[in-house]
Amino acid sequence: ENWFFFTNMSSSSSYKLKSSSNLRILRIGTDGKLYCEHNLVVPLKVAGTCTARPGHEFYECPFALRRGDCNVFFWKEDVDNCVLRGADKRALEVEKEKLEEEKGLLEKEVACLRGKVDVYEAMLVNVYAFGVFLLGLLCLFFRY
Repeated sequence: ENWFFFTNMSSSSSYKLKSSSNLRILRIGTDGKLYCEHNLVVPLKVAGTCTARPGHEFYECPFALRRGDCNVFFWKEDVDNCVLRGADKRALEVEKEKLEEEKGLLEKEVACLRGKVDVYEAMLVNVYAFGVFLLGLLCLFFRY
C-alpha cells in the first residue's frame, strides 16, 4: 500500500491516508477548497451507476480525463475522514499544550508553597527553641 498526503496550505501539517494506487497529493487551501498537484481546484463529482460506488461523491483532477499522467482521485469519504483525523489530532495537540502550560503553572505554585512551608518550618523551629530556652530559664530561676 502507498500513501497519499493531504496538506493544508496554511500550515505545515500533513495528513496521511492509505491508498491502493500511486502517491497522490491533495492540498486544502485556506479558502477550504481542495487543490491537486497542478494547483487547480479539484471539483466534487458523483459516481455514475456503472462504477464500483454508484452515487458516491469523489474528487478528481480536472486533467484526469485529458492527461494520462494525472492520478489525482479521492473518494469524498476518505478525504472527510482524513481531514477529521487531522483536525482531531490538532485539537489533541492544542489540549496537550494547554495541559503542559497548566502543569508548568502548578509546578511553579507547588515550588512557591514549598518555599513558604520551609519558611514556616524555620519559624516554628525558632519558636520551639525559644520556648525551650525560656523553660530552661524558668527551671533555673525556680531551682535556686
